[in-house]
Parts: sequence; structure tokens; C-alpha cells
Amino acid sequence: MNPNFSEILKRIIISDAIGATFEGIKRTQIKSQFKELSSFIDIAKLKKLDTSTRIIPGLYTSISQLLILFTINAVKEFPNLKKLSEDLSDQNIEAEKFLRKADTAENSFFSKFTASYPSAKIPLILSPLSATVSGKSLFIEAFSCNQFTSDYHTLAGTVLYTQVLHDILNNEDMAYNSAIEALLTISENLCETASNYSPEIFSLGKNPDTFLANCVLYRDIFAKLNKTMPPTPEKAESIICEIINPTLKTPIKHCNVNNPIFQIPYSAFFADYYSTKPDTIFFKIPLEGKFASSLTCYSAIFELFLANPKPIPSILADNLINKKEIYTFIESISADKKPKLRIADFLESEIQLTSKSNKENLSLNKCLHFLPQKSRKVNYKNEEILAKHITESWTKIDKAKWRKSLKKSDFNY
Repeated sequence: MNPNFSEILKRIIISDAIGATFEGIKRTQIKSQFKELSSFIDIAKLKKLDTSTRIIPGLYTSISQLLILFTINAVKEFPNLKKLSEDLSDQNIEAEKFLRKADTAENSFFSKFTASYPSAKIPLILSPLSATVSGKSLFIEAFSCNQFTSDYHTLAGTVLYTQVLHDILNNEDMAYNSAIEALLTISENLCETASNYSPEIFSLGKNPDTFLANCVLYRDIFAKLNKTMPPTPEKAESIICEIINPTLKTPIKHCNVNNPIFQIPYSAFFADYYSTKPDTIFFKIPLEGKFASSLTCYSAIFELFLANPKPIPSILADNLINKKEIYTFIESISADKKPKLRIADFLESEIQLTSKSNKENLSLNKCLHFLPQKSRKVNYKNEEILAKHITESWTKIDKAKWRKSLKKSDFNY
């Protein structure tokens, strides 16, 4: 198998682990204390940050957990994700005991419902093994994500991302000047493919026109970024939101949200932006906060389109938790060998790691004091409050007068 396969897995897992530290935290809170990272850090040592969702430094989240699980599934014990989901249900494997920092769509794999929300994590958890096929099979394979979510932003993003992996795995000399240019080319081809495969999309229970419209939206974003070449992340973020927001009910101002149509273009920009700077994306992108894990993962993968991608920092690779088992598994898959890691063993070890992380976090939060988020107070105008009380008062008075007049009328009658 192409040696890039092991590089893809390592980049996702290590990016996931470094981004997990700042998952769920606002960008402004992070950047008030950090300008750059140098290794894994313990969020418990930071000030004025909510540590209630803290994760052990160097420990990966649900992105890597499901990625490894589905990669084992793709080469060994189970024929498909549906069968794997049924077997996990039979074994009473609960998402809460296994997954770390999972979203609604990921949790749905352990239950019988499909989320309708977008999820930036779903494209990342599908095994790169699915990208080793080509043509129609590759297109159909990517639609396996519809087991997690019915959101079309996520569906189109998964098909796009799977094609990205296919190109990285099968093209050793990619003639792209930038990651944005590469994704523009791939999205243009995806629009053409979606037009040709309308019957197949319909047979999968999806609307071909809606899917195509979302593919076109991805293409338009990359075309705009490729044309303008924004000089700063703020400008790139503004361009992306400006194109997407007209299609949404609620406008969004930032791209570090849980939606691949925001994260994928933003990550492609970061891959190009830091290619000309001494900084490495592994230490910069996590500082974006919120859904930092998936954002860092995408940026690390898109960097592989560049002529000389920066290597994974050794300090991260050496301090990854459970690294011996993970690296052994990755190398065995990359060498086309039978993986020694079994699904049952992997689930057992991950449940133990999740339990340890939760217990350690619970113990730390008993003695640590963090600044709780301020509750939002609804500000009413004085006139509105006064009007409310006046209305209630007059209602009661009117009711009393009515009863009094009713008694008088009964007496007179």
C-alpha cells in the first residue's frame, strides 16, 4: 500500500490529540493566554478556562477512535458499517463509555437514529481504505456516511474529502500550486460526477439536485478563495461565511463550527497560509478553538498536497498516549499485513482510557476553580416590565368587578 496511508492516519490521530485540548473553548479565550503551542498541554493549568470537559494531554478523541475502529472493520472482521453497528449494539457498547468528545452524529452510530445535524467529524472518521477504490465505487463508498447524518453539507463534504484521500494515495507527483487549487479541481470534478450519477444518488434515498447544489457551493467557495488569495485568516473566514450564509437560516461569523462546508475551505486556506511561514499547523490551528480537533485534522491532510509538507513534530509523535499500539497497527495496515489489533481488544482498551480520563478530570475539578460562563440575562426595557404588571393588575381588577356586578345582577333578578 502507498506509504502515504500511514502518514494520513498519523496526521489525523496526532492532530486530533493536539486539537482536543482546546475543543469547545472560544478563540478569544485561548489567544488571550497563548500565541503558539510547543507540545501537548494540560488545560487544567490554564486560568479562567472551563476545565469540565478536559481531556488527558496527548489523548485523542472520538475522531481517531472511530477512524481506527472502521479501519479495522474494513480489513477484517465485519463486512460493513451497518453490521458493525448491529454487533456493537448486541454487545451493549454504549457511546458514553467508549467515545470521547463525540457529537450527535457520531453518537448515532451506537443507536438506531440518524442525526440531521451537520458534522465536521464524519468525513474524517471514514477509513482511508475506502479511498483506495476508484470511479463509481469511490463515489458510492463515501455515501456510507449517511448512516450518521442526513445533512447534505456533510454528505457532499464526505464525498469531496474521500476524493482528496484518493488523489493523495494514488498520485505521487501532484502538480498543484496550492491546496486550494487542488480542492477547486476536485470539487469541479465532483460536480460533474454528481450530475452523471443522479440515479445512483436517488437510489440511496437522497435528492440528486440538493446534493449537486451543495457540491456547487463547495466549488464556488474554492473558486473565490483561489481567485482572491486572502492575505489573512480573518479575510478568508469572511469570504467563506459571505458565500455560505445566504443558504442558511442563521448566519455564522466564524469557520471553527461543526460543519464541514465551513471547515474544509478554511483548513485548505490554513494549509497554504502556513506553508510560507516557519510555524507548523500542528501548533497553530488548535488555537482556533471550538471544533479545533477536526479543523487541525483537515489542515494536516490538505498540507500533503504541497510539494514539501512539514513533518509531524516529533514531540507530539513521541508523547501520544497509547502510541505503541496505534503505531504498530498503522504500520501493519500500511504494509498490507494482517492487523494484530482486534475490534474487541481495541474497544476494551479505549473504554478503559475513557474511564481513566473521566475519573482524572472529575478528581481535578474538585479542587480546581475555573471561571464559569456568565449566564445570559434577558434585558427587558422598563416599559415592557411595567406594561406586563399593569396588564396583570387590570386583568385581576376587571375580573373582580365582573364577579361583583354578576352578584348584583343575580340579586336584582
